[in-house]
Amino acid sequence: SMSAEQSGPDPAPADVRRIQKALSRVERDARKQPWAKERPWKTETHVWVEDGLAVVDLHDLSVTLGKKATERVIKLTINAGAVSFITGQGKNSIGPGQMKGAISSVLLKSVERNQDWGFRPDGPGRFILITDPEKAPRVAQTSLPGGFWILIALFFAALLFAFLNNAFGWF
Repeated sequence: SMSAEQSGPDPAPADVRRIQKALSRVERDARKQPWAKERPWKTETHVWVEDGLAVVDLHDLSVTLGKKATERVIKLTINAGAVSFITGQGKNSIGPGQMKGAISSVLLKSVERNQDWGFRPDGPGRFILITDPEKAPRVAQTSLPGGFWILIALFFAALLFAFLNNAFGWF
């Protein structure tokens, strides 16, 4: 198989166009939301390319429409090999945000149905769905940032220190 460098033009803009087309009904339904005047959800403002990936921003959608949008995107063939979903952290919600949990469960089900797919959080309030690890840009593939593992190592070092200090009065 060819590497991404050889496969010609960047596939993400074409992914964005196909996603925008697939989400036109979601955009239409979003106009009926109570906050549609202040915070309209439009495919032209909420779907874009970033780091070689199509990004679908679910901010300003109800949880129901967010799930519908995600399910529609999952049905498409993503030429870039991965797509990013922004759920946000629930700042516009009353109580804890529900979008994040709803979307992660939709993505989890899609990964269970498609053996070679994967998904992972990409910072707070964002997920990347990997549909083709061979084609996916590097941003989609790095599982966890190195800094994360350093924090884990420091945590266990502190735990060990506390244990040795308690058990043997060493330090």
